[in-house]
Amino acid sequence: MNRIVLNIFLIVLNFACSLKYDVRPKNPSWGYLTAKMNGEEWNQTYRKGYQVVQGITETPGSEALCIDELYYLNTELYTDQGFIRQSLSLAKVPLAKGKYKVRPSMLGYCSDNDSVYGIFYTMIDDGCVSGDGYKILDSADNFLQIDDYNAKSKEIKGAFQLTFVLEREGADHTLPDTLRFTSGKFHTKIMDLRRR
Repeated sequence: MNRIVLNIFLIVLNFACSLKYDVRPKNPSWGYLTAKMNGEEWNQTYRKGYQVVQGITETPGSEALCIDELYYLNTELYTDQGFIRQSLSLAKVPLAKGKYKVRPSMLGYCSDNDSVYGIFYTMIDDGCVSGDGYKILDSADNFLQIDDYNAKSKEIKGAFQLTFVLEREGADHTLPDTLRFTSGKFHTKIMDLRRR
């Protein structure tokens, strides 16, 4: 009996993940975010794939637990079929010129006293299976530099450098255990979007 229930569960799970639906992001992309990851052009990881770049707002009282409104720089890499594969986010982005230390992010934790948080993870299959989870290597020279912020247009420009290390190995581990993002540059807009 237990075997029958387990088989039914696995069939339903497999069916749910294999449904043909449009997995591409519903929110718009604006601007660019480029970097080298371990010496290679990160944005060109997936041949004929595409990238989404967004500035996102997160309001107080949400899952992040910080009192102040938060701003994210969020970018995702997709395959040419529209399946998400990699996600890079910087949380608590200050809207002021300066160079800011990037620290590890912890699920369900946010302190108004902390600097910027770095988040990186992978997805596999059709985007419904989590891959690897990485965390910022706190001892590395991780920074986010804001070169310009226009309060009227909400455009933000700058540079970054990040080093992530594998924290949780998921199914189909494909990237190295250490990811070094160098020569990072971005220009995007803080849009009226909510983080998903």
